[in-house]
Amino acid sequence: MAEEIIAHERRRVIVPIDSAQYTVDAFLSINDFEQLVDADEKNAKLAVAEFTRKRIIDTNLPIPTVETVAAQEDTCFQELINALLDDDQTLKECYAKRDESEPLCTRFILAVKETADIWAKSIADAFEKIVIPKIPKITIPTSVIESISKQLSQITDTLSSIASSIYETWKPISIPTISEGKKEEIVQAQIQWGKCGWTQPPASPVRLFYTAPNGIQEAAKEAREFCRSADMEQLFSKLSKMKHVKKTDLEEAIFDYKNRQYKSCAFILFGLIDARLIRLQRDEDRNKRNGRRSSGASAAKNLFQRIESKHGISKTLFLMFHFQNVSSCLQKVFEDGNDFKTQPNVINRNFLDHGMLHRRVTKRDCIQLFLLYYNLLELLAIISPAKEA
Repeated sequence: MAEEIIAHERRRVIVPIDSAQYTVDAFLSINDFEQLVDADEKNAKLAVAEFTRKRIIDTNLPIPTVETVAAQEDTCFQELINALLDDDQTLKECYAKRDESEPLCTRFILAVKETADIWAKSIADAFEKIVIPKIPKITIPTSVIESISKQLSQITDTLSSIASSIYETWKPISIPTISEGKKEEIVQAQIQWGKCGWTQPPASPVRLFYTAPNGIQEAAKEAREFCRSADMEQLFSKLSKMKHVKKTDLEEAIFDYKNRQYKSCAFILFGLIDARLIRLQRDEDRNKRNGRRSSGASAAKNLFQRIESKHGISKTLFLMFHFQNVSSCLQKVFEDGNDFKTQPNVINRNFLDHGMLHRRVTKRDCIQLFLLYYNLLELLAIISPAKEA
């Protein structure tokens, strides 16, 4: 029976390391999946030790080195691994199928890899049936902000159409661990998070966005927990290594963010997001023979290429839901100013560009835009032609 997805609840376990008892957060984030899938099974225990050390939350105990954690008996990790297995039915089943004589950590890492393969196959099969709509060809006039905003709105509307196409094709397809009754609930949760200005932080638990937030303040409280300094540094590192990123602009945005120059940071980030959306329409990004975007089958091929190169595990596992989230967030931050009658509750490009935003641009606004930029780039690597990936 498919597992029912419930609201994300933080589970903590005790891991004994040398003579101390450490409290550890027992959840797998998107980043964790990427790292564990990439881990060499010959160094499985080291990978589990690194994960365990990262999840230690005690502040009154000295944090042990990875080597110290890895030197513990396998049984020290049993409670933590059991908690992680309980949180994902597919992972639990993959683990249970494996030979019990395998070392605990090796068995767990191989189960994670198999889980990723199952999800990737399910989603790739769905992509082969999807026809991605052609984004309308537009011409960007110079020095006319209103026209640019209107045309960007056309692009975000088309991305919404793509999201709908994905969902309608995917809706009848059985996906491991998700019951039929939960699909619509999860999709609506993803959309609601987007309307609150949030796309999923890669450091957050996989299921954080499976339950809708109760308003903007609750969404911010939940998401910001996974956007702390170390998380943002990891995000900046990821962004700097991605294709089609203008490094000088990104570095300037990061500098402004770290120096609390949030308004200029937001301007730069909106510019980077604009550039990626506008570039979708340029001739060089289209098939030279027919001028069209790739079909779903080509998108699936791109997907497998990225799996083989050990990139984008977050997309292969969760793309079906996250597309709804990113599309919703794009529409929110680019929505029409409506004559600027009502101040937006989420950072809005039109209000910012026209000097009509009455409040200060905040750190939270910039975090949301960094996340949106990152998640947009991740998604475009699949829905755009192969050379975009």
